[in-house]
Amino acid sequence: MLVVAIYWLSPYTVWHAVKLDHNAILLSTWPLVVWAFLLSLRDPKWWRGLILGLASAAAMYAKYTSALLLVAVAVAAIVSPRRATYFRTAAPYVALTTLILLVAPLAWAAYQDHLSTVHNALKQAAPIGSLPIYMLATNLLRLLPVLAGFALLYYWIGPARQGERTQHLQELLILVLLPYALIVGASVALGLRGAQAWPMPVFALVPLLLVSLLRTPSADQLMVLYRASPYLLGLIPVVGVSMVATGFRQANHNIVEPTQELAREAASIWDRAIHRPIGIVAGDGFIGFSASLALPDHPRVWEAFESRRQPEWWITPELIDQRGVLAFCREADTKKDKACNATSGKLIRERNGWTCQIEARRSLGGMTGPVLRVNVYFVPPKMLEAEQTCAP
Repeated sequence: MLVVAIYWLSPYTVWHAVKLDHNAILLSTWPLVVWAFLLSLRDPKWWRGLILGLASAAAMYAKYTSALLLVAVAVAAIVSPRRATYFRTAAPYVALTTLILLVAPLAWAAYQDHLSTVHNALKQAAPIGSLPIYMLATNLLRLLPVLAGFALLYYWIGPARQGERTQHLQELLILVLLPYALIVGASVALGLRGAQAWPMPVFALVPLLLVSLLRTPSADQLMVLYRASPYLLGLIPVVGVSMVATGFRQANHNIVEPTQELAREAASIWDRAIHRPIGIVAGDGFIGFSASLALPDHPRVWEAFESRRQPEWWITPELIDQRGVLAFCREADTKKDKACNATSGKLIRERNGWTCQIEARRSLGGMTGPVLRVNVYFVPPKMLEAEQTCAP
């Protein structure tokens, strides 16, 4: 209850999920790994190790950066006061075996793809300069509501008495601080732009760590918390809606850009002209990922479509002949947009396709976002007679 009481105060709990940031899945998988680890450490039965292995594999499939949390889990297990007993049981070995068996297909696919996801992250480097300072300042700023809520609880409930602190305080400190240190270290060493969002699931664990510093509430305090919890949880949608409105006013591209609307309009043109499910979407990444989420066919996204490097291993001429391609390119004059339009133009000339120009905009509570105008390239499957139309 104490964790829930301050959990909603964290922007990391609400904001990234509201704006559909792909890092938001870690808000579910990382706490699950921590829960499974502490469970296996407390009562190291083999099936608890199996749960830990399953949770760890799910975190790795969600995002590769989960490897940093698993490093922290290993360190916490090695330095834990219970390590002697823990490593004489089957739990850690069942967890490790389960993780290896389940992640092996992912590792093989990543190897076949020449680790393109990792390479793309490394290429999106940010100037090293003030990055660590900026990260620390931003993270602390976003943690202020959590720290303020904890301060109120600390004043009301009081600090933990001697010997009353949680038996897992040392492990929790490692699980929170070590992944953050690894993320900052990777950011400094490699200048990673995406690393600014990676500490998010770490800070989602901070309420659990902070509450371990409080004493056990009295019966009266527990009753107050029970009664207050529904109201505190009810604030989550209020905070979420206010964050959406703020993001719209600030023209945050995840909120204000009508990527799903454009994807659906292009899909309706595809359905009318081709009468086949959409298999591959390419071009603009934001619209492509929206299409893969919003469209019922859930097409696969052809990343780095406009680049000259070797395409993903699964992109073959035979697959394009069989499924076709729906490509989105913005009209902007950036080098990337020009390359996208050039690549798409070549593709439709080679495969008897056509192009349409569509546009859309969003509105929210009387606010109107900018018009997003894109060129959509329709590449039908080979040997298929398609009605070349731009009418949805």
